[in-house]
Amino acid sequence: MKEIFQNYTFETLRREYKPVRVGVTFTLANEGIDPDSTAFRRIRANFAKQLTKQKLEIREEKVTGLYNRHGFYKTMEARLSQARREGNNVTLLLLDTIGLKSINDTYGQDAGDELIQNTASIIKENTRSYDVAARWGGDEFMIALYGTSIEDANGRWYDELNEAFEADGVKIRAAAAEVDLYNPLEISIGEVGRRMIQAKRISSITNCNTFVGSNFTESHYQITLS
Repeated sequence: MKEIFQNYTFETLRREYKPVRVGVTFTLANEGIDPDSTAFRRIRANFAKQLTKQKLEIREEKVTGLYNRHGFYKTMEARLSQARREGNNVTLLLLDTIGLKSINDTYGQDAGDELIQNTASIIKENTRSYDVAARWGGDEFMIALYGTSIEDANGRWYDELNEAFEADGVKIRAAAAEVDLYNPLEISIGEVGRRMIQAKRISSITNCNTFVGSNFTESHYQITLS
């Protein structure tokens, strides 16, 4: 019976989270326990809790409590399917906090983590329950704005987020790209990544908060003095 539980755990996680190899340790005091007994039902309920916890840990980034990349991709599968059904736009907003490396080098990792946590808190407070936010890596955060056009992301969303960040003393660079709902998500993520490179170049010259967005082939950038 112990082996049955272990195999079920491994197969379930392997099927649902292919990039991740996870094993849940499950021990039965008595492998001959009656499957219809109260004790067995209690064990089964405990097993279900452990499995749920493992799933959440696989999808969440520990420092911020936001999705990690894997959680972002899994959640976006449902969001993009919904957007196609409803005819809604989805726009990616990639944010980069300025100065994380300098803070880590000067004040240590704990201070850097505090900056990252503050950034995540601002994102949580200024996004909606049906948006999808993730720590993308290092000092970058990805937000999928559901039902939002590139124009709205370029204007209202960036302005509101930038105002919230400035109030907390955090400088950011940002880039946006509207998701092509009928091509792999990686294509749109690659596009917003290229625009972030442009935003970083502009920011390094101007030393200002910078936003790079695009509407079809017409690129533009916005500089916010800070």
